[in-house]
Amino acid sequence: MRIQSVRPAVFVATMLLAVAALAVAPGSAGAQTCGDGVVEAGENCDDGNVVGGDCCSADCQTLDVTCGLSLDHYQCYQIKERVKANKFQSLTVKLQDQFETVDESRIKKPRFICNPVDKNGEGIADQDAHQVCYTNKDDRSAIGKFVKRTIEVSNQFGLQTLVVNRPNNVCIPAAKAIDPDQPGAVPTTLDHFRCYKAKPAKGSMIPEVEVTLEDQFNRRLYRTKKCARFCNPVSKNDEAILNNEGHLTCYRLKDLGPLQDAMYGGVANGSAVDPGAVLTIDQGDGSGLLLADPVTPGGLAGLAFDSTGLLFGSTAAGVGTSSELVQVDPDTGALLATVGTINDGVDDLRIGDLAFEPGTDVLFGIAQNALLYTIDVVTALATLVGDPGLADNGGLAFTPGGTLYLATTGSSTLELVTLDPADASVQSTVVTDRGIDGLGIRSDGVLFATEAGGAGQGGGKPDVIVTIALDGTTTVVGNTGAGSAADLDFRPDNPQTRIDVNTEDQFGDLTLQARRKAAKLLCVPSTKTVLP
Repeated sequence: MRIQSVRPAVFVATMLLAVAALAVAPGSAGAQTCGDGVVEAGENCDDGNVVGGDCCSADCQTLDVTCGLSLDHYQCYQIKERVKANKFQSLTVKLQDQFETVDESRIKKPRFICNPVDKNGEGIADQDAHQVCYTNKDDRSAIGKFVKRTIEVSNQFGLQTLVVNRPNNVCIPAAKAIDPDQPGAVPTTLDHFRCYKAKPAKGSMIPEVEVTLEDQFNRRLYRTKKCARFCNPVSKNDEAILNNEGHLTCYRLKDLGPLQDAMYGGVANGSAVDPGAVLTIDQGDGSGLLLADPVTPGGLAGLAFDSTGLLFGSTAAGVGTSSELVQVDPDTGALLATVGTINDGVDDLRIGDLAFEPGTDVLFGIAQNALLYTIDVVTALATLVGDPGLADNGGLAFTPGGTLYLATTGSSTLELVTLDPADASVQSTVVTDRGIDGLGIRSDGVLFATEAGGAGQGGGKPDVIVTIALDGTTTVVGNTGAGSAADLDFRPDNPQTRIDVNTEDQFGDLTLQARRKAAKLLCVPSTKTVLP
């Protein structure tokens, strides 16, 4: 997932078009009133106040088109409280937005958790700024029934005319951590939002589009459906609104399934380019994209994801050095933790490739002397499985069904063997047509590898990515162009259907369970004009 500070140029262009649309939007009859939240004739913007420096100038003439571009897209999931003894206690707040002021609105219970989401690879401005959305019920005795409004919104999906009905959610900025971690600080650069039921106006067409969405729960393909919510920034208990122009339009989603597993590579110590770096690798042409270098100096000899998406690596520096077991952030490539030196309780070990066994999440590693070990991911303690009796070692990988493959590439052998993970005994052997290393097996069973130095290979460290057939023949995919990968693995689509999270917001701490496959809404940053 790429993290960036601003939206890409296409979004800026969309916002500029929206500004132009606002400048010519029809206003109400009579003299203009700067600060009433309605863009009228003679005004280029109106954010509901006459304060300058907050996106719209005090005289409603200048709209800062960069203001609010840090407002992310959000993907919202249904939630329920997981700990009954610590359930949310309802409370009453004052709410004021560009539609109305409600002196008493009862916040009832949490309904959604909304993660900032990377849409179509555009990036995330603030990956720590989440929202918890609550159901609420207004005391309308003083203001009467909510009056429907017709609005025009502009966002990356174009111009749309919506009919806004009654309010139904209040969304609060929140810190979030996946259980058992504790959330960090509550975000201070994100507004509260008051969300209303919304639908397309008669005759207004909103196209359905396919989008790829990646957040801390999911990496999946969706199709947007009809509009379901429109959200105004809202003042809660007279707190200031940060950006009156930053609205959200929320669309229902149809889940089209997981994205293809992303391929990662750890760059070898002997690479001429970026030894120790983490790459993502295009499975179509083999090209590599550098994420970061978490273990300089040295190299990443092994790289492996567990079933939940945690990424581990084994380091390898110069000849004769031992290996450290490390954990790496798969989003940024940064080093998260050094677990410790891999050892068998007596000696420190030099470990090449790593692989997690499907179904058990036991980490296996192959040592420089071709001995097979299991490795504790908490202590880095290695336990000998067995000696396969091979002269050389290379790549290590499990198929989704649990078959363990090992590439042997040395002075005289170019082989792909299968091992029994219980005792390391050799089960089958095929000769390969080139030296291979760095095995990785995709969830559909396709076996990828890197070309290795060895017999007939000149002993070099090429950066060639290949696929391997069961008869040992290889097909070149392409060159990484970013370093020689010593090991490959694929980031899994998270298989959990429910995810436990802890949140903290201005209403307190919550322990929640999110329904991962119940991603209901995609909320898109939007501008708004109220039509007469």
